[in-house]
Amino acid sequence: MARYFAGTNQYIHVDSTPVVAAPFTMAGWGRPDNNSDQHCLLYLGDKDDGQHQWALQFAGGLSGDPVRAFVYAGAGTQADAESSTGYTAGSWSHAAYVEESSSSRIAYIDGGDAGTDSSDRSPAGADRLSIGRNGDETSPSAYMTGAVCWVALWDVALPAADIAWLAAGGYPPRLKRDNLVAFWPLGWPHKDNDEDIIGGYDMTAYNSPTWVASPSGLEVPAHICHTRKGSMAMSQFAHNPYSIGAWK
Repeated sequence: MARYFAGTNQYIHVDSTPVVAAPFTMAGWGRPDNNSDQHCLLYLGDKDDGQHQWALQFAGGLSGDPVRAFVYAGAGTQADAESSTGYTAGSWSHAAYVEESSSSRIAYIDGGDAGTDSSDRSPAGADRLSIGRNGDETSPSAYMTGAVCWVALWDVALPAADIAWLAAGGYPPRLKRDNLVAFWPLGWPHKDNDEDIIGGYDMTAYNSPTWVASPSGLEVPAHICHTRKGSMAMSQFAHNPYSIGAWK
């Protein structure tokens, strides 16, 4: 299954974060229902200050409906990178935001068509992660109308080849495991809940988001044997993070 948000007021969040500055990577799958609104896949920011945040969005309403890597670090400082092609309403797409440094960010859609931005921005005070909206309490926005699953956060800037692998259906816990700090499957192949199975940053649901079918083509892990970061018996796995044989 996957989490479904009906827009307007449904979302999930947690008031804690393992990442407060670059570098990092956000990635996940989304199926926005329209291309007239902006739809937030993952927000990281200061819950009490709407002017300090990073957000990975499906940016309906912008020219071309791109995936957007959005950053805001004080009044008048909004900047973003936008993928060079856009999403299709009602279809699943993979989105990724790579913050290489405070002055280098990349937005990807479906593993490619990258757009970049070099504005120097350093949001401060990050203390919340939210899925389904830009989650500050002063001016929440970009409520998702659509489905979301397999949302992940790394404390490193992933290279283009890794983003392409994720977009091909790769299971996030198999990629740079030591740097994966949070992963919310939001359903399949785990339970239908809002738990982070890696870092313990479990989210709370607000206003009753529901569940729908997950996208086809996602990797089926041969073994699901981890519940929190550090609980995996790493001796069981091959050194090659792309080796499916490591999970057999």
